[in-house]
Amino acid sequence: MKNIILSFQIFEDPSVFDTQIIDFQYLTADKRAIQTCREKRTTMTNQPKVPRRSGVIPMTSDYGFKVTFGNPTLQKFICRALQALIQSPHRIQHVEFVPTVFEGSTKSGRSGIYDVVCTDETGQTFIVEMQRNAHAAFLNRLKFYTFQRFDTLVKKGNFDFGTIERIYGIGILGSQMTTLPNFHNILTLKNQDGIEVDDQLIYVTVELSKFRLTAKTVTTDLEKLIFMLKNAVEMTATKSKPAFLEEDWLKEAFIELDIRNMTPEQYESYMHHLANEAEEKRYDERLKMESEIKGKMQGKIEGKMEVKIEMIQSLLLDGIYPIERIAQTAKVPIDFVLEIKSKL
Repeated sequence: MKNIILSFQIFEDPSVFDTQIIDFQYLTADKRAIQTCREKRTTMTNQPKVPRRSGVIPMTSDYGFKVTFGNPTLQKFICRALQALIQSPHRIQHVEFVPTVFEGSTKSGRSGIYDVVCTDETGQTFIVEMQRNAHAAFLNRLKFYTFQRFDTLVKKGNFDFGTIERIYGIGILGSQMTTLPNFHNILTLKNQDGIEVDDQLIYVTVELSKFRLTAKTVTTDLEKLIFMLKNAVEMTATKSKPAFLEEDWLKEAFIELDIRNMTPEQYESYMHHLANEAEEKRYDERLKMESEIKGKMQGKIEGKMEVKIEMIQSLLLDGIYPIERIAQTAKVPIDFVLEIKSKL
């Protein structure tokens, strides 16, 4: 047992190699173990460094979204991007970021994490969520987040419902979510005649799959932003970028997406995000495959059951066989046969 402990010490501390080899020079098995450890350590030390990737990070990736929309230092970009998304004529001067983790209102209430949440100088709240893959209930999730924020503001001491500033729930989706034709929509509470009743909670949806404009046809800040969201990954240092990406608010975000500008720590974090995203994708594909298999199996089961039901109905209508015999023949409980008989 002592020899095993010493061989582990050798692997962790190369400075004791010589001393330990002398100690075990008469123990052939342990000497081979020491040599093996030394060889492994040399191999690890001489491993070539993996070259850093070049290019631009997808702005819609988790990492790309956080270093742009979730980066407090990019005030020009965030303020102008939010103004474009909510289509406000008033310039947003400054935003303050709010903690993204929230607790449920009750013990059984659901907690959660916003992607990005911030407030401007007037007190308006902006909740920005990125969803790359299809999500049928995404709008419901966005509503849950805005309601949670509304609840938080109401709880802050003396308040008047009329003084609570607007809360914007902004959802950016990589795929189609609504049947609306536009890639950008602003949703408020309206009556049956389409007349707006309340704009306290406002929902903004951006569906990237519906955006068809090219670099030559974009004109507004909103169009420039959406173009960058959808196409940033295709713009590398070797390709000519559209002139509007040199505008200061977009440029400062694009710099954050350029892999060449990353510190070693940022690059390591980015690669970690890539690994997580790849694992999540594999997990989603596995769930989809399992769901399809279950669906096929369920279909086969239902098909067999239909055949049994038809057989039981036929035997019952013949009126020859007793209930017990029919149940035994169809390999079903007697109650099942009685239920079918009651519906004839």
